[in-house]
Amino acid sequence: MRILHIIDHWGLGGAQRALSDLVRHDDQNHHEIAVIFQHGRQHWPLPQGRQPLFLANSYRATPLAIVRLRRLIRTWQPDCLHVHLNGARFVLAIAQFGRKAGCPTVWHEHSGRELKALYGRFWGGLLMRWQRYLQRQITHVVGNSKSTMNYLQKQLQIPPEKTSLIHCMVDSQAIVQLAKNPLENKPINVDKKAFIVGFVGRLATQKGPDVLLEIARSLARFPKKTQLWIVGEGPEGAPLKAALEKEEWGQAVVFWGHREDIYAVMAAMDVLVMPSRFEPFGLVAVEAFVLGKPVIGFAVDGLKEVLALTPLGVGINNQDQRALTDAVPKVLDWPSVPEPLLEHPFLPEVIALAWKRLYSRVGAGEQNRFKEQ
Repeated sequence: MRILHIIDHWGLGGAQRALSDLVRHDDQNHHEIAVIFQHGRQHWPLPQGRQPLFLANSYRATPLAIVRLRRLIRTWQPDCLHVHLNGARFVLAIAQFGRKAGCPTVWHEHSGRELKALYGRFWGGLLMRWQRYLQRQITHVVGNSKSTMNYLQKQLQIPPEKTSLIHCMVDSQAIVQLAKNPLENKPINVDKKAFIVGFVGRLATQKGPDVLLEIARSLARFPKKTQLWIVGEGPEGAPLKAALEKEEWGQAVVFWGHREDIYAVMAAMDVLVMPSRFEPFGLVAVEAFVLGKPVIGFAVDGLKEVLALTPLGVGINNQDQRALTDAVPKVLDWPSVPEPLLEHPFLPEVIALAWKRLYSRVGAGEQNRFKEQ
């Protein structure tokens, strides 16, 4: 089958890494990737040096992206559309407007309750109503955790028979190998002798940047030399930097920005923190576990499920900011660290097989539907 993936951006995110892994491990189908916007572009590995097709440079060029996507679907004629993230859903809906018949379409839910959390009850509610309307035309919807499945069926009101649970893929072997690469172009204030508390992700409100500020303050009182490494960028990056610069201990925080070698950076950390207010899956946590790194995070949504997989996971209930902050020095003082999580339910051979079966089912079902007409 010819699968065309449509995704918002190709930056530092779990959806992008999961898609990269899927394309590399599915040798049964032919995959192409269309990226709506180019901002925050990363070089996630794809087979045979293949690169995604970027449709627009910025949000202002959205109309151009819509036109290009419509043309791409018409000329490439995929057997299945695989849509990731909310923005891609809406762009595709506009691009497909007026078309009488299309190929099977799979929605991949990476975000969970993101709409109302980000846009408020009014606008988020309107967007959810639109998604409920759009999903009537969708062949199948996939959730990446039990939490997202609950969201799909109860919030978006998608019938259970139209949904499937397929976790994000985590390629343990590739992560361990990439983590061995030497760290290059390090920020000047990196202290090799310090204990390292790390954060990896987009600096947005839902990721808890205010908690990172409190963690930095707490580490300043920790008797052992420590640093807080922040990998990633986002809308809350500038305010967080400004707040930290006002403190005398601001040099104890290292901003790495966008990195292509995130696994090598993670390998140098002693513990990771995930103060996300909502987290549909928690891919960073699984990747950290593979590298043998403890993760402290709020026990929310899919992240709660992931943190329970191994003693390396420390879940903080009720989004208790003080409890999470207090847990960091306790984990740094662990006398020994549990073994890495190399065997888990998200291995490539398991997840790739699940996707191959779903693509076959979706394609066969759509062909039968047209035959009946």
